[in-house]
Amino acid sequence: MNAAKSDVLIYSACSTSNSIPSASNANSVINNQKFILVTHHESVTNVALRKNYKWCLKNLRKQAKEISMSVFDIDDYLEACCQFEGLHTLFADASHIICVFTDDYMEMLKSNGKEQAVTVKQYLHKLMNGEFMEQGSNQRFCAVIFQGTGRDMLPLGWAKSTLVYEFPANHVQLFRKLFAKN
Repeated sequence: MNAAKSDVLIYSACSTSNSIPSASNANSVINNQKFILVTHHESVTNVALRKNYKWCLKNLRKQAKEISMSVFDIDDYLEACCQFEGLHTLFADASHIICVFTDDYMEMLKSNGKEQAVTVKQYLHKLMNGEFMEQGSNQRFCAVIFQGTGRDMLPLGWAKSTLVYEFPANHVQLFRKLFAKN
């Protein structure tokens, strides 16, 4: 796919809501009927990776808005409150949780978690693995990798045993899973 980073990729869905979640309206996202939580990690110095993530998030939010859903970035939660109690609510209430697997994310998972933001992201990942082990299947989690990244870098747990979506190459399939009407 030859889409530019500024392009919004299309998947047909239907209309109306204008809210894009941010740190200032974190609580309203939790109270929405349906929202998708996105977890990821990029090093501050990895400009290309940060750009790819922003492009992916922009497209997710555009599609969600068309069917009155929200997409909530874990970093917005971390800016707003960064408390474990709220994380449990966010985790439990999300209709889907997207995990963007990158080398930076994998390094973050393996790190000793000295920063609170890292500890929260590691804990969220443990919650996902716990739910997968408890239920014996994956109902809510979507593994996303950026084009050119291999599946071999995925960690053990739910991510190794689920369908992986490559962005932007498999964006239509990802959007269909997330936004198709049941």
